[in-house]
Amino acid sequence: MEQFEPTEAREKPTHFVVRSRDPQAANLTGLALANALDPGFLLLELRPADGVALPQAIDWGGLVPPDRHLVSVAPGEPFGPRRTTDAWAICRADAPDRPFSNLVQFLGAPEASEQLFRREVPIDRPLTILVANGHLAASQFPDDPRVTGRLLRVQKQFQISVIFTADETPREDYIVFDYLLDALPADGADPRVRILRAPPGIGHLAGDQYLLPHLPRFAPIARAA
Repeated sequence: MEQFEPTEAREKPTHFVVRSRDPQAANLTGLALANALDPGFLLLELRPADGVALPQAIDWGGLVPPDRHLVSVAPGEPFGPRRTTDAWAICRADAPDRPFSNLVQFLGAPEASEQLFRREVPIDRPLTILVANGHLAASQFPDDPRVTGRLLRVQKQFQISVIFTADETPREDYIVFDYLLDALPADGADPRVRILRAPPGIGHLAGDQYLLPHLPRFAPIARAA
């Protein structure tokens, strides 16, 4: 079985949805894909509210440097020494008491939030963002292909690619992403990804299955899924 190699995504901004019935499989697939496309990717980790645990949650601290690890916590959850009441406030993992944006701003004003991101992280080039556990916040934002399409167009203008991991809850606005992928739980085998939709004319067809990119750094974690 071949490895998944969306080579065109290294040449132009591309948007992916990686969904799975197993959140860990979706996140690990997103991680492998982000690192293959851009080893300097930025992680935006969404966390649930207080008292809610994710099954098989990943400890991202050992996988992504803190200056490239952003955290956004569901409303009502204190993160760090200072309580934040902003809905889905965004902060760096190494500066939890200093939120600098929130998901509403990120989605509603992408031009302004892009500038904030670049001030907070050491990146001055095309950027890949891995949004982990995206389903935690998806239900709180419009499921409107027109709204989401505008956001993705602006992100592409700013040379931003996004890999959005989620559960299997369907959304109409996934149609505006370039790729829709199904992360298959390992179940003792090598992790795989199934194409649900891909851009036409590049050789990836719906139903095709691929191995994840070969990443020795992450291989032990992927095989433990």
